[in-house]
Amino acid sequence: MTVTGNIYAAVIAAFFVGALFFYTDSQTSRLLQLHSTVYDTIGDTERLEEQLDLHLLKASFFIYYNFDHTHSQLRKIRKRIGEIRENAYLQDPAFAETLAGFRQYEAKLAEKEELILRFATINSLIQNSTTHIPSLTARYLNLFEQGDGQYINELSRITSAVFLASRSLDKDFLTELRQGVDILQEYHFDDDAQARFNQVFLSHAKIFLKYLSLYGDTLQAALEVDTRGTLHQAKHLFLEMSLNKADQINRISTLLGFGFILSIFVIIFLLMGTDREHKKLIALHRKLEASAATDTLTQLPNRFAFEAEQKTPADHPTLVMLNIDGFKHINDFYGTAGGDEILTLLSKQLKSLLHTRSDSRLFRFGADDFGVLITTHENQEGPLKLAQDLINSVERNSFDIHGHEVQISIRAGLASEPPLLERANMALQQTKKQRNKLVRYDASLGIEEKVVTNQRITRLLKNAIRRNAVIPFFQPLYNNVSKRIEHYECLMRIQDEKGQLLAPFAFMQVAKESRIYSALSRIMLEKCLDRFQSSHYAFSVNLAVEDILDPEIREYLFDRLSSDPDLGKRMTIELLESEEVADYDALKSFLSQARSHGCHLAIDDFGAGYSSFKHILELEVDQLKIDASLIRNLDSDREAQLLVKAIVDVAREIGIKSTVAEFVHSRAVFERVKNLGIDYAQGYFIGKPAEDLMADERPVLVEEVS
Repeated sequence: MTVTGNIYAAVIAAFFVGALFFYTDSQTSRLLQLHSTVYDTIGDTERLEEQLDLHLLKASFFIYYNFDHTHSQLRKIRKRIGEIRENAYLQDPAFAETLAGFRQYEAKLAEKEELILRFATINSLIQNSTTHIPSLTARYLNLFEQGDGQYINELSRITSAVFLASRSLDKDFLTELRQGVDILQEYHFDDDAQARFNQVFLSHAKIFLKYLSLYGDTLQAALEVDTRGTLHQAKHLFLEMSLNKADQINRISTLLGFGFILSIFVIIFLLMGTDREHKKLIALHRKLEASAATDTLTQLPNRFAFEAEQKTPADHPTLVMLNIDGFKHINDFYGTAGGDEILTLLSKQLKSLLHTRSDSRLFRFGADDFGVLITTHENQEGPLKLAQDLINSVERNSFDIHGHEVQISIRAGLASEPPLLERANMALQQTKKQRNKLVRYDASLGIEEKVVTNQRITRLLKNAIRRNAVIPFFQPLYNNVSKRIEHYECLMRIQDEKGQLLAPFAFMQVAKESRIYSALSRIMLEKCLDRFQSSHYAFSVNLAVEDILDPEIREYLFDRLSSDPDLGKRMTIELLESEEVADYDALKSFLSQARSHGCHLAIDDFGAGYSSFKHILELEVDQLKIDASLIRNLDSDREAQLLVKAIVDVAREIGIKSTVAEFVHSRAVFERVKNLGIDYAQGYFIGKPAEDLMADERPVLVEEVS
């Protein structure tokens, strides 16, 4: 047979084998589609399970919670499980054990639903009593103006205990509540109306006392029903059987593919007769090009290859930029070799995840940054789903580094508008600010405008440091007992080149992110200490946890206080209530050293964050500054009055030396502050922040400030 005849025969054989291959492939695609539907539905059910537990946890923190969301989640889960059981893919007898697993999951779900219904019922009881007890206390004050003072105190005590217990779910407050209930049960009234009131009030208090413990136990029981584990086991069985089925199909496909490839090789072999040297030159040229555009560690296309590809971009490309969280820590802990191993293993996993996508290409841009260029997609949700799938897959995996199992966390930024690399990187940075795993670049996010604004504020702050334009302002604190200005709070202001003053809310976040904050704190601290060194007034300075952990600021502060002991005795350090403390031991060590110099500690904005009195007791706080949100409408807001009174009473009981009302802006608020027994008043009614101290220690407080 001639060479031409051999080629024709090989082409016909390749066509026949290829037709069989593609037929098998179409059947495989159908099974994969059914498999994907089941898998996605399972994944959706897992997410709904997570959301269901999240709703329960929210209900435990927010007493007035709407359980319609929870019931909606349960209906959705039952619907998803029904779809799974009816899927044609699972009707194969091979999946009988898998279906049994899902039936077991439904039984677990029913058990959990029963506990959730019980939890919702208890929640409504707790909610009803928590709502009525403060209202009944206020009603008693309105109806019985000449009521028994001791009885009123007991009502306030129970109301405070109920409020604190309902907010913290701390069973320790039940002791206080139980004592109050026992006292009220012993009361005898000549007035029938007061007796009936006492019975109604006691009924609500007893309900709260009875069900609060059961409330937490029922929640815990609902969360401990192992629906997730049962679902995970059913999913594992499904994947195991799917893999077995896939192996059978793969073996057939492999044989057909091998026959097809063999036919192609025969054709190629028969066609070989061209100039071999020319092919060697072409191969060498391509190898050199690939070497220049390939990352040496991972063998992935590098940034040069990406930029070259962007010279002739696709019609609607999307870039997914991936970054490893805390990679510097990995390098420091496992060494550079361990970090390189992580990068190599991650690149292999990403390639494995993308190997079926012909429209996606993986790059390594440098350091721990990877990119996936998607050249075609039907809608905007496709790249987002791919990015989320990549994140989920990587974070479920672990890497073996020198015998240690290491898990990593990654983030992703997406961009579909040129320049892709710059905008994907902006979106990636935005994930850290928003504390999200995934952000798509969008002009409406204002990322570029924020970058410009941040750069402008950074320049302004650096110029302010050079121009000595960091200016301390001082706001007076009025002693409601001595009727004197005895104390000032130091507040930072930045003066721009036009003479305008900026308050911290306009620049503080940028200062922290641009690493300028410590310089501003040092300047502010130095100027405040200088100002009050020659004064007899007490003063407060605001220190963030970042300042406390800064060794230079600590050293400077304690050197100054050692050289001037009187200065420390008049100094109060204010900490924000809402600020997170990562190194609690370092904080307590700092406060102990500060107290050795006579300094006091105040908690600022109390009532705006999440502090507990236990936390305050551990820090040995000297002063509580009650947040403006509770003081602003104190003259007219009855609930705010009750809450502030409870804070003041508890503060006194646990030995806190003084309380301060912030945002005292009018005489009506000022009078209410005094009536509630708050020690100090601070706000525009007393005096605005100013560059100079007030001339009169006994100001005449007559002006109303809106």
